[in-house]
Amino acid sequence: MELFKGQQAIKFFPNERSSLVVQPMQVAAPNIARLAYRLTLSLSAENQSALKQLKKARVLFLPNHPTYMDPVVMFLLSAKMDEEFYYLADHLQLRSVVGPLLQKLGAYSIRRGLPDRESVKHTLDVLK
Repeated sequence: MELFKGQQAIKFFPNERSSLVVQPMQVAAPNIARLAYRLTLSLSAENQSALKQLKKARVLFLPNHPTYMDPVVMFLLSAKMDEEFYYLADHLQLRSVVGPLLQKLGAYSIRRGLPDRESVKHTLDVLK
């Protein structure tokens, strides 16, 4: 679906999550994050236990954006939990060359700072 802002059409990008893409990427993600970003996710035993209790629950994780590494950290967390997440991403990211991969990993678009009914509707559908 396309939304309009003035004369410019802004396309909504739904998630197209595919386990055939997510699962191998989750296996590779810790090594990629370590090599490409010098980033390792470590969780205390207490936090791991708390996360295990959330398995199969509908949960929203809301990172506070202290760095641009939030998407990488959230994907590493999904791998650590052995769960497939959905992610909100700026529509510009999904229009980029990596957009189709992000959609296969579970990302869908949002227009930052603007009303985005399609994204809200998609989020509600995902939470159901």
